[in-house]
Parts: sequence; C-alpha cells; structure tokens
Amino acid sequence: GNPVESARIHALWALYSSGGFDERFGASLLSQGGEWVRSWAVRFLGEAGQVSGALLDRLAEMAEKDPSPEVRRQLASTCQRLEAAGAFPIAARLALRDEDAGDPVIPLLVWLALEPRVVPERERVVAWLEKNASRPLVGRHILFRAVRRLAAEGRPDALRAAVRLLRAAPPESDACWLAAKGLLEELEG
Repeated sequence: GNPVESARIHALWALYSSGGFDERFGASLLSQGGEWVRSWAVRFLGEAGQVSGALLDRLAEMAEKDPSPEVRRQLASTCQRLEAAGAFPIAARLALRDEDAGDPVIPLLVWLALEPRVVPERERVVAWLEKNASRPLVGRHILFRAVRRLAAEGRPDALRAAVRLLRAAPPESDACWLAAKGLLEELEG
C-alpha cells in the first residue's frame, strides 16, 4: 500500500493506544487522509459506544456520501457499538446505498446494526422499511430479516407489523418472496 497512509495509520494506532486520541482529533480525520485512515478513525471514535450529537450527524453524513466501501463497512460495524438512538440514522443511510446491495459484507453489517432496533423501535423501523422496501439493499437483505425478527416475537402486534412489511415488498420482487419465506419459516419454527 501507500507508505504515507501506512505511516499515518501506525501513528493513529500509537496515539489511540497511548490515550491521546479524542473525539475532536478523530473527527478531524474523517475528512482527510485515505480510506484506511477514515476507517480507523471511525472505529476508534465508536469504541466508547457513545459520541456527541454533532459527531453522530457527521457519521450519518459519511454513511450517505463516503465513496469508500471500506469506510462504509466500518460505519456499519461501529453502529453496532453505538447507543440505539444514535445508530439508526447511520444504519438507515447505509441501507440506502444501492451500490452496496451486492457487497459480500456490508448488507449483513447493516442488518446487525438495525436488528436491535426492530423490536424496541418497531413503529419507527417498520415505517422506514415500508417506505424503502423497493431499495436494493433493503429489499434483498433487510426486509426478510426484519419480518423474521418480528414474527419471532410471536405477539399479535409484532405479527401485524411483519405482515405490513410483507405487503410493502414489491409483489414481483425477490424481497416479497424472501419476506414471505421468512415469515413462514418463523411461524413454522
């Protein structure tokens, strides 16, 4: 790789290991350097599980606009460590990156960031999924998993929400088939 980028990453690790890495410094790295510096900055910023509101907004903006799949993978991983309220906008924006629908890792990481919110924030998540069911990453990777998660609850209100998602999937799409299959598998289980 790039020797300058490699040196920056080593310096970043040293700073983090010695306790000299803080949110202000980490935030400054989000717009400079290569994809690996940005990726490691995101990781280190999320290690504590809590960041400021301004930084959450910045991470959500990166989820929407950063050109690097490596940075988006790290954003999705970091979402899993963040407090629930802050992670949803980041994960939701990542799920709308149509170009990542075929990525071997990003869709599952996005699901893992969204999954803990499906039950406690059911109305918010279901409404968002209904609105975005036709988007490639949502339709192929998130919708059927959310249907299964809701059906696993087994309560009438959760089952109604699962049916809402099934209805939201475009009828001719793989998303519809996957959602129906997920619901049936969960009900059989």
